[in-house]
Amino acid sequence: MVNEARFLRDGGFGAEALAACDRILALAPGNADALGIRITVLQNNGHFDDARALGAEIDALPVLLALSQDTGFTFNDGNIQRLRNAATDKTTESCQAARAWFALGKIHHNRGKYDTAFDFFARGNRLRDAAYDWTEADEQALLATWKDTFTADFLNSNATMGRNSERPVFIVGMLRSGTTLVEQIIASQRTAAGAGELSDIQIMADNLARNSPNGQPYPACVQELDSATAARLSKQYLEHLDRVSGTAVRVTDKMPGNAWHLGLISRLFPKARVIHCNRDPMAMCFSIYQQIFPGYHPYAYDLAKLGRRQRSHIQLMDHWRDVLPLPILDVGYEDLVADQEGQSRRILEFCGLDWDARVLDFHQTQRNVQTASLWQVRQPIYTNALEAWRAYEKFLGPLEKALSAD
Repeated sequence: MVNEARFLRDGGFGAEALAACDRILALAPGNADALGIRITVLQNNGHFDDARALGAEIDALPVLLALSQDTGFTFNDGNIQRLRNAATDKTTESCQAARAWFALGKIHHNRGKYDTAFDFFARGNRLRDAAYDWTEADEQALLATWKDTFTADFLNSNATMGRNSERPVFIVGMLRSGTTLVEQIIASQRTAAGAGELSDIQIMADNLARNSPNGQPYPACVQELDSATAARLSKQYLEHLDRVSGTAVRVTDKMPGNAWHLGLISRLFPKARVIHCNRDPMAMCFSIYQQIFPGYHPYAYDLAKLGRRQRSHIQLMDHWRDVLPLPILDVGYEDLVADQEGQSRRILEFCGLDWDARVLDFHQTQRNVQTASLWQVRQPIYTNALEAWRAYEKFLGPLEKALSAD
């Protein structure tokens, strides 16, 4: 039952996840896993006070890990020791131990103890990085494959495949690049809605490879896509958007990794819009280094690998601008912070949406938000995060070197 509740939470079904937690707690009062899931759902919906009240007196690892996502929660010495014990206990599952190190890093970062915080972040990252075998050669081969597959000639052939709906707006970028903020702005407009991070496109990509008549892997299998399959897949996706909102004229999908799927997206939705979020590379990459993420991110837990992925991402987006038959709007996080209204107007205009002053109060929009930025997205725009990485600058040599490599 705990796995069911976790699945519902991760899938964005907050009410259903809470109901599943209720069933668990009715059978096992005080179940820490169910309480941790409940706290996360409350946080996702902006109910931080309720989440804090629920977990304040419970010194259990799942609860403490959930509360560590809340910048406003105050951890006591006993909580910290509990996390340290979990992180260093040899019987703790590796991913849970890493989560404990990341939680300790966040706690000490919030206290201004940056050297200690970095040590904890580094310990957590080493545990997660050990789970992957990802080299510089792998990174280079990945980018080369995408460039070789998605040429201008290929992308401009059979451009009438899929469906001509203008509803989808794909918000892409590196992790921690501002995708959540941009989606929250658009979703605050009266005729738009935000779907969050949809896994639909990734699932389609996996299925295309699995069902390739010639055994082609992704992305080569996209070249086998026929009109009937494109129509079926695009119809399924639009039906999912209908479940998010049956009335919104634009619905956003803010899965950052869709940056790698824009070639497929252009076949399915030739009239879709793409918003690319970017941010100062040092700030963004170190923000990634401070988090543990669900899903497959083999580059995310090593400073040098992070720098190489950022460079690959820049080259990928440059390639898309050269060959992709879809409009792309670049939105800089720093520009948005410096000129919220001007950039918000620019974003809505690109989406074909009328101006709505409510987007300036995006943090008051009530909707489920699942992201490492769940605390920030409930606050007005602020500048604190722009230079936060500089407190760790002396540790970031490998990242700086990788970012500046030729």
